[in-house]
Amino acid sequence: MSGEEFRALAEEQAALRRVATLVARGAPPEKVFAAVTEEVGQVLGAEMTNLCRYDPDGALTVLGSVEGRWHWPIGSRWPLGGKNVATLVLETGRPARMDNWDAEASGPAIDRARVIGIRQGVGTPNIVEGRVWGVIGIATSRTEPLPADTEARLASFTELVAMAISNTQARTELARRGARIVEATDEERRRVVRDLHDGAQQRVVHAIVTLKLACRALEHDQEAVPSLVHEALENAERANAELRELAHGILPTTLTRAGLRAGLDALASRTPVPVESMCPWAGCRRRSRRPPTSSSPRR
Repeated sequence: MSGEEFRALAEEQAALRRVATLVARGAPPEKVFAAVTEEVGQVLGAEMTNLCRYDPDGALTVLGSVEGRWHWPIGSRWPLGGKNVATLVLETGRPARMDNWDAEASGPAIDRARVIGIRQGVGTPNIVEGRVWGVIGIATSRTEPLPADTEARLASFTELVAMAISNTQARTELARRGARIVEATDEERRRVVRDLHDGAQQRVVHAIVTLKLACRALEHDQEAVPSLVHEALENAERANAELRELAHGILPTTLTRAGLRAGLDALASRTPVPVESMCPWAGCRRRSRRPPTSSSPRR
């Protein structure tokens, strides 16, 4: 390897590292796109470098472009069609090149390229989650064909672009899932509040009112006391059953916030007898500190 070839390889590896660092840091896609087109243009000596996305309506949207002698504005859209690098990449899912646009290329973008003097180009696909998401293409006005390894060198950059896009999509989906979880939690909380208000709370209130009537009956009409107490007891029992059903499946706050070890300790602390709890995942045993009372049953 000559000294010039070694320097070119070192520059290319440095460019890849710079882009990879942006991807690893979670840089916004537009920043990654700009960096990729800039680095590719410098490394490959291209007069035009574009990073584009294939849209469902059959158009090509420019997401990254090096400003220079020839430049496609970011956000501009070009209809696909004809025979050109972009359509070949989309149809085959593989790198494509056209060494003589004057003789074989066609399409709306090609017509524009001919006007500004572009003669040939190479493109490689951006594959995201198994589908052709976009293309990175370079073009030049030179008559001699681009080097044979151009496609392979471009592919190193397209892999980083695909990684950046996948990371962004994963973060977006994670945010959506988090929002759905929060929404579901809020709805469940509202349901619990409704159930408490419409069910158990009403029965408890009824039981309290009935017991107050029973207290008054003790002073004036003792014959009504048994039926009132019975009615209050029935409402209290129903309220207790509804609360038990409502609480079924709701995890204790200590368990959800501090984990299994804390949940076991909290449960053991409420028992009337000494309890030894063991949590294999915590790697230790604990005894409840509550001392047994004279009236407490013993094991």
